[in-house]
Amino acid sequence: MAYSFFGVHTFDLFTSVVEGEAPSIMADFRRYRDKTNEIKIITNKKYPNSYEIKYHGGKGLTWRIRYSHEWHGISIYCIDAIVNPKVLSCGFPDYFNSANHEEIQTALSKLPDEARKISGRLYELFPFRINRVDYCINFDMDRLQTGCTVEQMMELIKRGDIPHHFEEFMKYDKISHRMKSDQATFYLKSCSVVVNCYLKGEQLKRKYPQTPNISSNIIRFEIQCMRTKVFHINKNPLEYTGEAIDYMLSGDTAEKVLTNYFNRIIKKGQYYTLADAGSKIMDCQFKTKKEDRLLTALKIISLSRGIAKAKEKLNSDEAVIFSRALRELAELGINPVTIPREWGIKRIDNLLEAHDAVVKHEKIAM
Repeated sequence: MAYSFFGVHTFDLFTSVVEGEAPSIMADFRRYRDKTNEIKIITNKKYPNSYEIKYHGGKGLTWRIRYSHEWHGISIYCIDAIVNPKVLSCGFPDYFNSANHEEIQTALSKLPDEARKISGRLYELFPFRINRVDYCINFDMDRLQTGCTVEQMMELIKRGDIPHHFEEFMKYDKISHRMKSDQATFYLKSCSVVVNCYLKGEQLKRKYPQTPNISSNIIRFEIQCMRTKVFHINKNPLEYTGEAIDYMLSGDTAEKVLTNYFNRIIKKGQYYTLADAGSKIMDCQFKTKKEDRLLTALKIISLSRGIAKAKEKLNSDEAVIFSRALRELAELGINPVTIPREWGIKRIDNLLEAHDAVVKHEKIAM
């Protein structure tokens, strides 16, 4: 079986209608519900006149009708089609694997047909525009053999960087009486992007126990691109074209987005102990100034228990030197996060680099 690839887990297409059309389409959804009992309509209590339409048993498709904004005194509503292309194209509940190009195209072709079953007016609104894309890759620790447990890898990941404009999600812990993050999740959010790195196998076993053969040692790295980020990535954001949607949902775009955020947050390079990382730097026989810069960066990250926490202690001038050191460590293949000495591990492979090695090996073996 081929190893997990960079792909699309979910995407959201949308179109707009004026307030007079929204009730008519909702009436079509209600008629379809009463006739087939295939869907259920959920009212959003927080936002009046906003509805979510789900299929019983799951179909890989959810519809939403929601109030959007006022335009010259006219209320504008959005109709969303939230698609899990793997499930919609294959017809069975696979909430683990991302969809390949063929499955995405199949899902896109099925979508207007599903709309036609519900409402002729809904079908006439196609083609929709793209509003959100969730890219993901699954790392199977059992297969990658990085040299540590899945819990240890998550701890190293959580010691990574938090880019500017991002905040880590935390909640109040009643025992410690302070804000804490979930140890099994690294969840960062900005106004246009959500980064979520978490133990996917355990989540799926709890949520979808019927899904077969799920390893407990799966780490998922997921990037959720909201509308403003989609517009930034897309070359023609305000126009619908098949080419634009194909570009946003392509494996190449998924790989580019996921790799970019992985390297910004988790960073390039293998993990070493602080002593071994320092030895590798000194073996390079750099000039004293560069050597000191790299060693100082490693030490402050180790003492702070993470890159983001280290950055909080620096003034503006120190931050510039620190950022330079991070770039130089990446060039050397040394991850700035070091292995805690008490683990008794000398080296741990970088997840993304281990993944690339497995994929390369499988291609050669085919």
